[in-house]
Amino acid sequence: MHTLNSQDDFSHAEKVITNYDKAIALQPDEWELYINRARAYVEINEHEAALRDYNKAIQLSPASAAVYFERGDFWYDRYHYDQAIGDYTKGLELAEGYVPAYLYRGNCWSFQNNFEKAMADYDRAIEIAPGFSLSYFHRGISWRRNGDPENAVADFNMAISLDADNADFYCRRGMAHTDLKNFTAAMTDFNHAISLDPDFALSYYGRGSVWHDTDQYEKAIADLDRAIALENDDITYYIRRGLVWNSLEQYQKALGDFDKALEIDPSDELAKGLRSEVKEKMS
Repeated sequence: MHTLNSQDDFSHAEKVITNYDKAIALQPDEWELYINRARAYVEINEHEAALRDYNKAIQLSPASAAVYFERGDFWYDRYHYDQAIGDYTKGLELAEGYVPAYLYRGNCWSFQNNFEKAMADYDRAIEIAPGFSLSYFHRGISWRRNGDPENAVADFNMAISLDADNADFYCRRGMAHTDLKNFTAAMTDFNHAISLDPDFALSYYGRGSVWHDTDQYEKAIADLDRAIALENDDITYYIRRGLVWNSLEQYQKALGDFDKALEIDPSDELAKGLRSEVKEKMS
Protein backbone atom coordinates (compact mmCIF):
# COMPACT_ATOMS: atom_id res chain seq x y z
CA MET A 1 0.00 0.00 0.00
CA HIS A 2 1.35 3.42 -0.93
CA THR A 3 2.01 5.92 1.85
CA LEU A 4 2.86 9.58 1.55
CA ASN A 5 6.48 10.46 2.11
CA SER A 6 6.42 14.25 2.32
CA GLN A 7 4.26 17.30 2.90
CA ASP A 8 4.39 17.89 -0.86
CA ASP A 9 2.78 14.49 -1.46
CA PHE A 10 0.11 15.27 1.14
CA SER A 11 -0.63 18.64 -0.43
CA HIS A 12 -0.88 17.06 -3.86
CA ALA A 13 -3.43 14.52 -2.61
CA GLU A 14 -5.49 17.28 -1.03
CA LYS A 15 -5.47 19.18 -4.34
CA VAL A 16 -6.64 16.04 -6.12
CA ILE A 17 -9.51 15.73 -3.65
CA THR A 18 -10.48 19.36 -4.20
CA ASN A 19 -10.57 18.77 -7.96
CA TYR A 20 -12.80 15.72 -7.53
CA ASP A 21 -15.07 17.70 -5.20
CA LYS A 22 -15.64 20.12 -8.08
CA ALA A 23 -16.12 17.34 -10.62
CA ILE A 24 -18.63 15.55 -8.39
CA ALA A 25 -20.57 18.78 -7.89
CA LEU A 26 -20.98 18.93 -11.67
CA GLN A 27 -21.56 15.18 -12.22
CA PRO A 28 -22.92 13.75 -8.96
CA ASP A 29 -24.01 10.45 -10.56
CA GLU A 30 -20.60 9.47 -12.02
CA TRP A 31 -19.50 6.57 -9.80
CA GLU A 32 -15.93 6.58 -11.10
CA LEU A 33 -15.39 10.05 -9.65
CA TYR A 34 -16.18 8.73 -6.17
CA ILE A 35 -13.76 5.83 -6.66
CA ASN A 36 -10.99 8.20 -7.68
CA ARG A 37 -11.66 10.54 -4.77
CA ALA A 38 -11.70 7.57 -2.40
CA ARG A 39 -8.22 6.59 -3.58
CA ALA A 40 -7.01 10.10 -2.81
CA TYR A 41 -8.57 9.96 0.65
CA VAL A 42 -6.71 6.70 1.29
CA GLU A 43 -3.48 8.46 0.38
CA ILE A 44 -3.94 10.89 3.27
CA ASN A 45 -5.32 8.21 5.64
CA GLU A 46 -8.86 9.62 5.61
CA HIS A 47 -10.32 6.14 5.67
CA GLU A 48 -13.85 7.00 6.77
CA ALA A 49 -14.18 9.47 3.93
CA ALA A 50 -12.76 6.92 1.49
CA LEU A 51 -15.26 4.31 2.65
CA ARG A 52 -18.15 6.75 2.21
CA ASP A 53 -17.06 7.29 -1.39
CA TYR A 54 -16.68 3.56 -2.08
CA ASN A 55 -20.17 3.01 -0.66
CA LYS A 56 -21.56 5.84 -2.79
CA ALA A 57 -19.97 4.36 -5.91
CA ILE A 58 -21.64 1.02 -5.17
CA GLN A 59 -24.96 2.76 -4.57
CA LEU A 60 -24.67 4.47 -7.96
CA SER A 61 -23.46 1.43 -9.88
CA PRO A 62 -24.39 -1.80 -8.05
CA ALA A 63 -23.97 -3.90 -11.20
CA SER A 64 -20.34 -2.85 -11.77
CA ALA A 65 -17.85 -5.46 -10.58
CA ALA A 66 -15.07 -2.86 -10.40
CA VAL A 67 -16.65 -1.00 -7.48
CA TYR A 68 -16.72 -4.16 -5.36
CA PHE A 69 -13.14 -5.04 -6.26
CA GLU A 70 -12.06 -1.52 -5.30
CA ARG A 71 -13.77 -1.65 -1.93
CA GLY A 72 -12.51 -5.19 -1.43
CA ASP A 73 -8.95 -3.95 -1.89
CA PHE A 74 -9.66 -1.21 0.65
CA TRP A 75 -10.82 -3.78 3.21
CA TYR A 76 -7.90 -6.08 2.37
CA ASP A 77 -5.35 -3.33 3.00
CA ARG A 78 -7.01 -2.64 6.40
CA TYR A 79 -6.89 -6.38 7.34
CA HIS A 80 -10.69 -6.63 7.38
CA TYR A 81 -10.71 -9.98 5.64
CA ASP A 82 -14.37 -10.93 6.10
CA GLN A 83 -15.50 -7.69 4.45
CA ALA A 84 -12.90 -8.11 1.70
CA ILE A 85 -14.11 -11.66 1.00
CA GLY A 86 -17.67 -10.37 0.74
CA ASP A 87 -16.76 -7.72 -1.79
CA TYR A 88 -14.50 -9.96 -3.87
CA THR A 89 -17.24 -12.59 -3.93
CA LYS A 90 -19.86 -10.08 -5.11
CA GLY A 91 -17.47 -8.73 -7.73
CA LEU A 92 -16.74 -12.22 -9.02
CA GLU A 93 -20.45 -12.89 -9.35
CA LEU A 94 -20.51 -9.97 -11.78
CA ALA A 95 -17.14 -10.62 -13.49
CA GLU A 96 -16.21 -14.26 -12.98
CA GLY A 97 -12.90 -14.16 -14.80
CA TYR A 98 -11.07 -11.45 -12.83
CA VAL A 99 -7.92 -13.22 -11.64
CA PRO A 100 -6.65 -10.69 -9.02
CA ALA A 101 -9.90 -11.05 -7.06
CA TYR A 102 -9.35 -14.80 -6.77
CA LEU A 103 -5.78 -14.21 -5.60
CA TYR A 104 -6.67 -11.67 -2.94
CA ARG A 105 -9.72 -13.59 -1.79
CA GLY A 106 -7.45 -16.63 -1.61
CA ASN A 107 -5.04 -14.63 0.53
CA CYS A 108 -7.90 -13.66 2.85
CA TRP A 109 -8.84 -17.32 3.27
CA SER A 110 -5.17 -18.17 3.88
CA PHE A 111 -4.81 -15.49 6.57
CA GLN A 112 -7.88 -17.00 8.22
CA ASN A 113 -6.27 -20.48 8.02
CA ASN A 114 -8.95 -21.74 5.63
CA PHE A 115 -6.45 -23.34 3.26
CA GLU A 116 -8.99 -25.45 1.37
CA LYS A 117 -10.86 -22.35 0.18
CA ALA A 118 -7.58 -20.50 -0.40
CA MET A 119 -6.26 -23.25 -2.65
CA ALA A 120 -9.53 -23.41 -4.55
CA ASP A 121 -9.21 -19.70 -5.38
CA TYR A 122 -5.54 -19.97 -6.41
CA ASP A 123 -6.32 -23.03 -8.54
CA ARG A 124 -9.16 -21.17 -10.25
CA ALA A 125 -6.89 -18.19 -10.96
CA ILE A 126 -4.34 -20.54 -12.55
CA GLU A 127 -7.06 -22.28 -14.56
CA ILE A 128 -8.17 -18.91 -15.97
CA ALA A 129 -4.67 -17.55 -16.66
CA PRO A 130 -2.01 -20.30 -16.44
CA GLY A 131 0.74 -17.92 -17.53
CA PHE A 132 0.22 -15.41 -14.70
CA SER A 133 3.22 -15.68 -12.38
CA LEU A 134 1.59 -14.08 -9.34
CA SER A 135 -0.95 -16.91 -9.06
CA TYR A 136 1.82 -19.44 -8.42
CA PHE A 137 3.58 -16.97 -6.14
CA HIS A 138 0.56 -16.45 -3.90
CA ARG A 139 -0.23 -20.16 -3.87
CA GLY A 140 3.39 -20.85 -2.93
CA ILE A 141 3.14 -18.49 0.03
CA SER A 142 -0.02 -20.26 1.15
CA TRP A 143 1.62 -23.70 0.85
CA ARG A 144 4.41 -22.45 3.11
CA ARG A 145 1.95 -20.95 5.61
CA ASN A 146 0.27 -24.35 5.71
CA GLY A 147 3.55 -26.12 6.51
CA ASP A 148 4.26 -27.52 3.03
CA PRO A 149 7.55 -25.96 1.84
CA GLU A 150 8.08 -28.61 -0.86
CA ASN A 151 4.93 -27.60 -2.73
CA ALA A 152 5.84 -23.98 -2.05
CA VAL A 153 9.21 -24.45 -3.79
CA ALA A 154 7.43 -26.03 -6.77
CA ASP A 155 5.11 -23.05 -7.13
CA PHE A 156 7.94 -20.53 -6.69
CA ASN A 157 9.87 -22.41 -9.38
CA MET A 158 6.92 -21.94 -11.71
CA ALA A 159 6.57 -18.26 -10.83
CA ILE A 160 10.29 -17.72 -11.52
CA SER A 161 10.05 -19.55 -14.85
CA LEU A 162 7.40 -17.00 -15.86
CA ASP A 163 9.12 -13.93 -14.38
CA ALA A 164 12.83 -14.38 -13.72
CA ASP A 165 13.44 -10.79 -12.60
CA ASN A 166 11.20 -10.59 -9.53
CA ALA A 167 13.30 -10.39 -6.34
CA ASP A 168 10.37 -11.39 -4.12
CA PHE A 169 9.97 -14.70 -5.95
CA TYR A 170 13.57 -15.70 -5.19
CA CYS A 171 13.30 -14.42 -1.63
CA ARG A 172 10.20 -16.48 -0.90
CA ARG A 173 11.72 -19.57 -2.50
CA GLY A 174 14.77 -19.00 -0.32
CA MET A 175 12.53 -19.04 2.74
CA ALA A 176 10.93 -22.30 1.66
CA HIS A 177 14.40 -23.79 1.11
CA THR A 178 15.29 -22.57 4.61
CA ASP A 179 12.27 -24.42 6.01
CA LEU A 180 13.61 -27.54 4.31
CA LYS A 181 17.12 -26.83 5.69
CA ASN A 182 18.40 -26.56 2.13
CA PHE A 183 20.67 -23.75 3.26
CA THR A 184 22.91 -23.64 0.19
CA ALA A 185 19.91 -23.29 -2.14
CA ALA A 186 18.37 -20.73 0.21
CA MET A 187 21.53 -18.63 0.27
CA THR A 188 21.73 -18.71 -3.54
CA ASP A 189 18.16 -17.41 -3.74
CA PHE A 190 18.67 -14.65 -1.18
CA ASN A 191 21.87 -13.51 -2.86
CA HIS A 192 20.12 -13.37 -6.23
CA ALA A 193 17.15 -11.52 -4.77
CA ILE A 194 19.51 -8.92 -3.32
CA SER A 195 21.30 -8.57 -6.66
CA LEU A 196 17.93 -7.85 -8.30
CA ASP A 197 16.77 -5.42 -5.59
CA PRO A 198 19.43 -4.26 -3.10
CA ASP A 199 16.79 -2.36 -1.11
CA PHE A 200 14.41 -5.27 -0.49
CA ALA A 201 14.51 -5.72 3.29
CA LEU A 202 12.97 -9.18 3.37
CA SER A 203 15.90 -10.68 1.45
CA TYR A 204 18.37 -9.49 4.09
CA TYR A 205 16.11 -10.87 6.80
CA GLY A 206 15.98 -14.22 5.01
CA ARG A 207 19.74 -14.36 4.48
CA GLY A 208 20.33 -13.23 8.05
CA SER A 209 18.11 -16.08 9.23
CA VAL A 210 20.22 -18.59 7.30
CA TRP A 211 23.40 -17.14 8.81
CA HIS A 212 21.79 -17.55 12.23
CA ASP A 213 20.66 -21.10 11.55
CA THR A 214 24.19 -22.00 10.46
CA ASP A 215 25.80 -20.34 13.54
CA GLN A 216 27.39 -17.46 11.63
CA TYR A 217 26.15 -14.87 14.05
CA GLU A 218 28.14 -11.79 13.07
CA LYS A 219 27.02 -12.14 9.44
CA ALA A 220 23.47 -12.60 10.69
CA ILE A 221 23.63 -9.36 12.67
CA ALA A 222 24.97 -7.45 9.66
CA ASP A 223 22.12 -8.62 7.43
CA LEU A 224 19.46 -8.03 10.05
CA ASP A 225 20.85 -4.54 10.68
CA ARG A 226 20.42 -3.87 6.98
CA ALA A 227 16.87 -5.24 6.96
CA ILE A 228 15.91 -2.99 9.88
CA ALA A 229 17.59 0.03 8.29
CA LEU A 230 15.41 -0.51 5.22
CA GLU A 231 12.19 -1.37 7.05
CA ASN A 232 12.21 -0.41 10.71
CA ASP A 233 8.65 -1.34 11.65
CA ASP A 234 8.67 -5.10 11.04
CA ILE A 235 8.50 -6.95 14.33
CA THR A 236 9.97 -10.17 12.95
CA TYR A 237 13.27 -8.47 12.11
CA TYR A 238 13.78 -7.34 15.72
CA ILE A 239 12.77 -10.73 17.08
CA ARG A 240 15.24 -12.54 14.85
CA ARG A 241 18.05 -10.13 15.67
CA GLY A 242 17.22 -10.49 19.35
CA LEU A 243 17.54 -14.24 18.97
CA VAL A 244 20.97 -13.80 17.38
CA TRP A 245 22.10 -11.52 20.23
CA ASN A 246 20.82 -14.19 22.61
CA SER A 247 22.91 -16.81 20.81
CA LEU A 248 25.92 -14.50 21.28
CA GLU A 249 25.01 -14.18 24.99
CA GLN A 250 24.65 -10.42 24.53
CA TYR A 251 21.50 -10.31 26.59
CA GLN A 252 21.19 -6.55 26.97
CA LYS A 253 21.12 -6.13 23.20
CA ALA A 254 18.66 -9.03 22.89
CA LEU A 255 16.43 -7.37 25.47
CA GLY A 256 16.57 -4.12 23.51
CA ASP A 257 15.35 -5.85 20.37
CA PHE A 258 12.54 -7.68 22.14
CA ASP A 259 11.52 -4.39 23.78
CA LYS A 260 11.44 -2.75 20.34
CA ALA A 261 9.32 -5.59 18.99
CA LEU A 262 6.84 -5.07 21.82
CA GLU A 263 6.84 -1.33 21.18
CA ILE A 264 5.64 -2.14 17.66
CA ASP A 265 3.15 -4.78 18.80
CA PRO A 266 2.56 -4.89 22.58
CA SER A 267 0.36 -8.00 22.22
CA ASP A 268 2.96 -10.23 20.53
CA GLU A 269 3.23 -13.36 22.66
CA LEU A 270 6.50 -14.59 21.13
CA ALA A 271 8.28 -11.33 21.92
CA LYS A 272 6.84 -11.36 25.44
CA GLY A 273 8.08 -14.89 26.06
CA LEU A 274 11.53 -14.24 24.65
CA ARG A 275 11.86 -11.05 26.68
CA SER A 276 11.01 -12.96 29.87
CA GLU A 277 13.60 -15.64 29.06
CA VAL A 278 16.32 -13.04 28.54
CA LYS A 279 15.35 -11.21 31.74
CA GLU A 280 15.78 -14.49 33.62
CA LYS A 281 19.26 -14.97 32.16
CA MET A 282 20.23 -11.46 33.16
CA SER A 283 19.03 -11.80 36.75
